[in-house]
Amino acid sequence: VLYPVFLDSRTLLYLATTDDGSGPWLYTLHVQSLNSRRISFGVEQYASLSASADGARLVATVEHSKASLWRVPIKDDIAKETDAERVDIPTVGAFSPRLGQDYLLYVSAANDGHAIWKFANGTVTELWSAPQTRVVGGPAVSPDGKLLAFTAEDDGGTRVYVLDIARRHVRALSESLEVRGAPAWSRDGRSIIVAVNESGEPRLFNVPLDSGAPTPLVNGYSVNPMRSPDGEIIVYADADAGPEFALKAVTASGADYKLPDIRLPRGTRRVSWIPSR
Repeated sequence: VLYPVFLDSRTLLYLATTDDGSGPWLYTLHVQSLNSRRISFGVEQYASLSASADGARLVATVEHSKASLWRVPIKDDIAKETDAERVDIPTVGAFSPRLGQDYLLYVSAANDGHAIWKFANGTVTELWSAPQTRVVGGPAVSPDGKLLAFTAEDDGGTRVYVLDIARRHVRALSESLEVRGAPAWSRDGRSIIVAVNESGEPRLFNVPLDSGAPTPLVNGYSVNPMRSPDGEIIVYADADAGPEFALKAVTASGADYKLPDIRLPRGTRRVSWIPSR
């Protein structure tokens, strides 16, 4: 929580990050009821906040991310800065890259929301965008390369969407599930693995594409799954422990899978598998 500012004796504004490490965003808190809610849902990130003594004026510093994509070779030792090569993308900003069969997917800012783009043979195609809506984490490509799953957040909540890449048709997987973090595909491509809020805690569930009942995969805090190339292992983020979180894993059937002790800073919940490793 950063820069708490009183507008009056009942209303407090402040900046805070979300559980997935994004932000900071703008929140309001009713002092008497202690009810808080997020009131900014664009793609801009707030860096500071202040108010005049009478609460009539606010001053905020806002950041607009312009990240770019880079290609770095995998070596036996640490790659040098000169080894990195920028990927020439004809859009302003690009992040959360994902590889398809013969194309690259990425996310960029579009107006006051996010857009998902397909980059192939030097040409970009916008697959999806929505105002005042951001893509959480990054998109996930189905095993057959035909569908795309992604989590999007707006002022109505956070939902998982499935997009037919060829037809550019998109649908919400479920209107009732309160999801958290980015999704992943199951090994057979017939369900989505995503964190669903259960009793106030996110846990990984298998959510069928055919509107069947979700089934639990991990019994405990788990978010942002990433399936291995062979579909046998699913790596996910455990709960934050101070400024860090632990990386954990289960098998496709939900059995615990032992990983080395890997701890990452909050906000770096972006894990990818190296092909065939």
